[in-house]
Amino acid sequence: MNEQEKYIKNSGRKYTFLPGTRYLTRGIRNKVPLQVQFILWALLNELVKSSIIADYFQIFTFKIENDELIITHEQEQPEYKVKYHVKLRDEYEILTSIKIYIIDDETHSTMLLAEEY
Repeated sequence: MNEQEKYIKNSGRKYTFLPGTRYLTRGIRNKVPLQVQFILWALLNELVKSSIIADYFQIFTFKIENDELIITHEQEQPEYKVKYHVKLRDEYEILTSIKIYIIDDETHSTMLLAEEY
């Protein structure tokens, strides 16, 4: 039994977003600052480790308020929505016009811009 199969068996989860099977699209690579990519994967890791069952389709949106970047992380089934506040950097300004998805298909996970879906 490989690492992914053990994780699924022990957690009872179908969608695991395992770190060794993560990919990103050209749009993410070109538009999203690397620090933000790491933050999104870390937020997803926290969800997977929690008692909440992770849906295959994760949604991230962004807005700026009071010199902070507010990241909203949500999924539809089961319903989940959390907001995180991150210190604003100039390179994060572009994110206010971007929506990001992370999709797991049981064999790998892909981070992509909504417009690439």
